[in-house]
Amino acid sequence: MKLMKKIIILLACLFFVATLFAPLLAVDAAEAFTIEDYHVKLNVNEDGLVEVTETMNVHFDYARHGIYFDIPTRYRMNWDIDAKNVQKEYYLPVTDIKLISGQKYDIEEQSEGIRVIIGDANKYANEYETYILSYDLQLRDLDLDGRQLFYYNLIGSWDTVIKNYSFEIHLPKEFDASMMEFYLGANPDNLQYVETDVKGTTITGKVILPIGNNASFTVLLPLEEGYFDYREIPNHSLLIGILSCMLVGVVFVLFMKYGKDDQVIVTVEFDAPEGISSAEVGYIIDGTIDNRDITSLILDWGNKGLLSIEEVDDTNLVFRKLNEMEEDLPLYEQRMFEALFREDTEVSTLDLREKFYTDFNGCKVDLQNYLNQPEKRIYTRQSVLWRVLTFVMSVFPSALFVLFAIYSYSWQIEFGILCAALAVFPLIWADLLLSMIEDKGTALSASVKIVLVFISFICLLINGAILFGVAVFTKVGLMTTLVIWLCTIILTMFGMKMIKRTERGTQLYGRVLGLRDFILHAEYDRLKELVKETPELFYHVLPYAYAMDLTNIWSQHFKNLEVPAPSWYVGHDPAFSVYRMSHRLNHCLYHAQSAMTSMPPVQTSSGGGSFGGGSSGGFSGGGFGGSRGGSW
Repeated sequence: MKLMKKIIILLACLFFVATLFAPLLAVDAAEAFTIEDYHVKLNVNEDGLVEVTETMNVHFDYARHGIYFDIPTRYRMNWDIDAKNVQKEYYLPVTDIKLISGQKYDIEEQSEGIRVIIGDANKYANEYETYILSYDLQLRDLDLDGRQLFYYNLIGSWDTVIKNYSFEIHLPKEFDASMMEFYLGANPDNLQYVETDVKGTTITGKVILPIGNNASFTVLLPLEEGYFDYREIPNHSLLIGILSCMLVGVVFVLFMKYGKDDQVIVTVEFDAPEGISSAEVGYIIDGTIDNRDITSLILDWGNKGLLSIEEVDDTNLVFRKLNEMEEDLPLYEQRMFEALFREDTEVSTLDLREKFYTDFNGCKVDLQNYLNQPEKRIYTRQSVLWRVLTFVMSVFPSALFVLFAIYSYSWQIEFGILCAALAVFPLIWADLLLSMIEDKGTALSASVKIVLVFISFICLLINGAILFGVAVFTKVGLMTTLVIWLCTIILTMFGMKMIKRTERGTQLYGRVLGLRDFILHAEYDRLKELVKETPELFYHVLPYAYAMDLTNIWSQHFKNLEVPAPSWYVGHDPAFSVYRMSHRLNHCLYHAQSAMTSMPPVQTSSGGGSFGGGSSGGFSGGGFGGSRGGSW
């Protein structure tokens, strides 16, 4: 009976000890390793920057590549303020991550923090490894009515056993050590196994028993008001808003001086303008040199008797040289004409396929150089320069706002640059599309312009959504954000309009608009009289109509008019009419242009690859900071 009582008492004692030490004495690690020794050193600066060094000696029970550290950056904390429970969210940036122990490592950004993955995927770690990780963590004002705390997780919650743990904390100023509290695991009685020592502003300590799975270890030290003078990076959003408004004012002045066109006088035209080619007209009407502009020269040369065009089939034309080009014609025409008949006086579009693109593009360059001559210039050099600069300036407000807001919040300049680039990307597309609408406004159809305007509007909305998303994320004033976004839109509009014609360009533009109006709105009776006077009128204007993409409209006017067949064109339609001829020729020239601009296929090689994912874990612990992790 006495022996039975002794056994019962012994079992009761063992049960009590097991219950008391459960958080500390868990001997079966869920992970494939145990931590033999773990030492954490914290150098806390007066500006709240915590220089962390974690030294860990690990014993792997199974073959693993290494371990990973999860360092939290985002926190949701509950505080008792004026007898009310208040939840606040914080972001504490982690920077300057270094692995002092020398193993291979990678750093991954995660939604709640940073993961440092240590080890080599091509080999396993040694049975015993030492890892020394250092990083900086920036403490910030907790927004607790001036109250300041040093509330830090010395251990997060590793899912394994830590056999020996010690810590060392160096604070910047004196403090009241009697206010210091520690939390180890879930049982407050565990604190009897924590030994601490305070000497001056240094706190050292250790846990005298092994720490079990997921048992976090936290220090809480209330401090006097003003103990930390937290270092913050200002986001300068208000300053950026003011500068954006000033930039709009500056660009407005520049637009009035360099970008606003002089009044255009549209002249009445009934024939092709003298002294300017169809390719030049294509540039004058929309400000760009297109493939269509260059192709229109073939019609112009046919009309001038320099070559003939024979329709072989739907996709093939044959060009035959009839005469030499006059030497007083511009260089871009001479080079293009000579290149076309370089090898023979007869060439087909099939012969030009994948061979003529360099000459074709060279003609575009020559035309641009020709129009860049001071006496030939269509647009002022100042307006072209200021247009480019205005588009560049239009991205500054968004880019600077996002960059400084993200950087001041996260302390990561690379992340700020990435976010700024994402904000600017849709804005660049909006700039390009809106400039295309302005340049092509007289040539694009109404439906195409509506689509481009809609896409531009969506791009501007995406830019605005990113700005406001960043503002909410970083807690920047929404009114300031709205001002910056509106300034961005205004600068974009100025960039679209910041293109001014020279005096010559304005005069030619008026003539070309007159020709365009004539092509669009020519009256039947008036055309009938003009054809009697100039039977070749249709062919004189045809290259210019082609350059302006108005061939179908121009030919429609002649559907019921008798016009003689051109000597320079041979088709397959037995019953000739300029209406059918222009439709056939327009179709064939499309394929001819494709042949002349086609390039040889690029030889490429293909390969395959794949990527996968891994596991992730949450962060835990009562205070800020502290790491946790696992193996891989």
